[in-house]
Amino acid sequence: MGDTIDFKEVLLLLKRRMMLILIIAFAASLVSGAVSYYFIKPTYQSSTQLLINRSPAPEQTLDMDQLQTDLKLVKSYHIMISSPIILDKVIAELNLPLSYEEFKQQVSVSSEQDSQIIEVMVEDENVSDATLKANTIAKVFQKEVVGIMNVDNVSVLTKATESGSNSVEADPFFNIIIAFVAGLMGGIGLVFLLEYLDRSIKNEKEIEKLLSLPVLASISVIDADKQIYRDLSKKQTQVGKEEAIKVRREKTFES
Repeated sequence: MGDTIDFKEVLLLLKRRMMLILIIAFAASLVSGAVSYYFIKPTYQSSTQLLINRSPAPEQTLDMDQLQTDLKLVKSYHIMISSPIILDKVIAELNLPLSYEEFKQQVSVSSEQDSQIIEVMVEDENVSDATLKANTIAKVFQKEVVGIMNVDNVSVLTKATESGSNSVEADPFFNIIIAFVAGLMGGIGLVFLLEYLDRSIKNEKEIEKLLSLPVLASISVIDADKQIYRDLSKKQTQVGKEEAIKVRREKTFES
């Protein structure tokens, strides 16, 4: 292949190698579908919500200073919930076969800005386990924060439930489409690479570009099988003519 290639040559090249490109694309889709359906396990998210707010005494008005203090504590509570002092107790209570670091990867803590509500979310391959872990974290934290902070201002606003859990499984069909497109791109790239590495001369134009000389004549490619058939036909015709002449001569002598 020359150093440059025009658009028409690109189209002809892709057309000639279309079968290879499609094989690669469909193979990538098949592998992606198999992995998505049979090897990737679904993951479930279950969450519980905690309210950071001290219960006011009867007939006591809302204390804005106390509210601001609770808002400031929210960030500290984020760190505490994910700390070993909480998660290790959850691991021990549920007898989980996980280390602290492994369990921490399953837990995420979040809250909106200037909000007194903290959401604790747990991811697990089993929806029941995800729900149980989220509720146990909330229960343990609610109990431990009293001794740690010497304040009772945490209450469970919403418990985690199996029905409220969400599946975060990747869409297999989407994975297959992505794999097909990636396979097409990879196939096209491979075709261009093979064409670039192929240094053979394919037509008269490449000879003219290479030698800067015009092509005066070309020899057509003849199918060997067809040529043999033609040769045999000619021989049979020639033999037939010779036999006919021989018969005529014999009849002439007999007369």
